[in-house]
Amino acid sequence: MFKKSLILSSLVCISMFGFSGCSNQEAEFKIATLTEENSRLARQVQVLKATLDSLNAHNQAMEHSLKSLDMK
Repeated sequence: MFKKSLILSSLVCISMFGFSGCSNQEAEFKIATLTEENSRLARQVQVLKATLDSLNAHNQAMEHSLKSLDMK
């Protein structure tokens, strides 16, 4: 979901710069910059998802340990 909104916001920014009267070179530079930023953010999202999955697995293991010790 976040990835779709990120792509959509990039496209909106691209279209805004396209209609603002910039030269083609400026618009192409901005598109390249936004594409690079989009890729960077997408990688960060993947890292955050992996971290969240790891934390959830750790949480489940801790809950299981507490249940086995009858502390929960």
